[in-house]
Amino acid sequence: MKAIAVILFTVLLAACQQTPKGLRKIRIRDYVFDFPADFKFSENTDLKSYSGKISNGTITFVFNYGLYSSPLAPSLMEHAASNDRKLDAIYRHRLHHKKADWKELLRALRPISIARTDSLHFQCTYLLDEDTIYYESYIPNETLESQIKEDTLGNVRYKLVTRERGKKGIAGLHVKDLTCQASDSKCEALSLIASSLDAESVRLATQILKSCRRE
Repeated sequence: MKAIAVILFTVLLAACQQTPKGLRKIRIRDYVFDFPADFKFSENTDLKSYSGKISNGTITFVFNYGLYSSPLAPSLMEHAASNDRKLDAIYRHRLHHKKADWKELLRALRPISIARTDSLHFQCTYLLDEDTIYYESYIPNETLESQIKEDTLGNVRYKLVTRERGKKGIAGLHVKDLTCQASDSKCEALSLIASSLDAESVRLATQILKSCRRE
């Protein structure tokens, strides 16, 4: 993971770096990005989130900062940690009796490792108190079709999702402060997504997203 972080999130490691010549800094709340000078920023604010667009006419990023930002395609670990997968594992392994309360059971069932078993399936190892549970499931199509890279720097989790598919490619980033608990009604995150991209635009959009840093 550290090796991947060095390669894919090098710019993130330099939180105080200056914006390179020919680029402009664009801020979305606590996070800044380096965009080519021809990108224009527009914003709108509603009651639920802070959102807007950043576009040069060819590539358009849509951003949302708030409670309803898009988490993008799930990584395998996120898929395994979802309540749907956990419930399926509970039913398969007849774990209903382990806890008196369903919510407590879902919280206690923790994915600790994950691995692909073939091109379409993965196996997750869950821990429930002192019991180890092995669970196999399908890989979601959006995860199969995407390249997903995750990294954590400080208390911030970055997830970069890209997909090249003709002129329907995407490049997106989801950024979340890990000190914020999911149960917190004010827990906010940032998503920034560009879609309908050709391969060259996916690469440029990815380079822009990698410049994200907290300032």
